[in-house]
Amino acid sequence: MIPHSYRPTNDTASIHPARGFSLVELLVVIAIISALMAMLMPSLEQALENARYSRWLSFSMTRRVDESLVAYYPFEEKDGTVLHNMALTADTRVNPAELDGKFLKVNSAWTHPEWTSGRWKPKGGLFFAGSNCGIDCGQSRAWRIRDAITIEASFQTLQYRPGTAQQWIIGWGVCSGTRLSGWNLMNDGRYLWKSFLYNGTAAGGSNWSIAEAPFDWVHVAVTWDGKSICFYNNGVRVRGPLAWTGPINTDFETNCKIGLLQWSNDGYFNGIIDEIAVYNRALSEDEVKSHYEMCRVR
Repeated sequence: MIPHSYRPTNDTASIHPARGFSLVELLVVIAIISALMAMLMPSLEQALENARYSRWLSFSMTRRVDESLVAYYPFEEKDGTVLHNMALTADTRVNPAELDGKFLKVNSAWTHPEWTSGRWKPKGGLFFAGSNCGIDCGQSRAWRIRDAITIEASFQTLQYRPGTAQQWIIGWGVCSGTRLSGWNLMNDGRYLWKSFLYNGTAAGGSNWSIAEAPFDWVHVAVTWDGKSICFYNNGVRVRGPLAWTGPINTDFETNCKIGLLQWSNDGYFNGIIDEIAVYNRALSEDEVKSHYEMCRVR
């Protein structure tokens, strides 16, 4: 006979009471998760870089057929001493190879720019040491851009040097006393980038600040539509429009140079450049923004 005080139950908790993880067990679980994350994160980051690089490659192939693109350097050679111009110019009088850049070796003290990784590990770039180093892109008539221009570049500055010579990304022009001609994109040794266009008597252009510190990748662009100049930092217009009357003076013969001052061996760039484009028209604000989106690191 079953005592009336006994009541059968399905509550197994009364037989096997639940218990939480001990501190040691929690630490083991955390350690396992951390180890898995450490193994997976590099692969995930590399996959993201590969995806960005693949997207950029498609963009790069599209942009090089733009009829207004005078010169385009995607820095994809990864070896050798020639930086190839990949713009498929519509000007049949100009062979795109005329704008190929040759690594300068003025004397034994000079060093060549060094091939390295660009914004993403699969992408190429060139390291410029900051002295006795640069690229000569020749005297082609294509550099004589008079009525409108866009200069774009993606780069990583490794050192700002206040009070020292300017650092030049790309430029074409001459200096004869106070008479300046041509166009350029450069740094003034601080966190200020600038671009100037010269009509032979007056300069158009300005400094504009970039918030990036050394070692940060940045995309900059300057545009001039024949009436006003605009400056862009990472796809955002940060100065302009600034009124300036051209045309750009092109009544001279000189070589376009990358990584140093175009009219003398000075103004050496210190850092990595991995893309430069020069157009004979002013890109729109939306175009500059879309180009930055394709070029952005993150």
